[in-house]
Amino acid sequence: MGFKTRHPESSDMILVYTDVGGYKLTMDRFLYALKAQASECKRISAYADTDFKDRCQAILVAGMNNFSKMKNDSKISDLAKRTALGQATYGGLIDFDHAARLAFMHSKICQQQGNRGYVPMDTLAVPCSGMGDVLDASVAERLSLIN
Repeated sequence: MGFKTRHPESSDMILVYTDVGGYKLTMDRFLYALKAQASECKRISAYADTDFKDRCQAILVAGMNNFSKMKNDSKISDLAKRTALGQATYGGLIDFDHAARLAFMHSKICQQQGNRGYVPMDTLAVPCSGMGDVLDASVAERLSLIN
């Protein structure tokens, strides 16, 4: 995943981060999100009275692999990566697989559009150029920026 720090002498997880399109996602925040997803798996298993542990772990691992591929994909703009991460964050939860899928979707649609215009994610639209303002998707639609 490529975590790094500018303070190697410190054991503070807030000082350890991975770069996601220019956003410094701290180790602390990353681990909190993973723990929250694992906890959700336990809740679902208890609710359904079925052991989903193996299936949940497989889904979490696949999601993390997807996120890591997205994070390291040079064809996806930093702006798209940051926006996808934000769009996949709900309270303290980060759906890493959703963030990756949004960024990959954005990149693919932009290629189909000749890297012009905007592409909506969930509620925001991101310019294909990777530069400019991220807009509310409905505003981008009204301004005819979405092809």
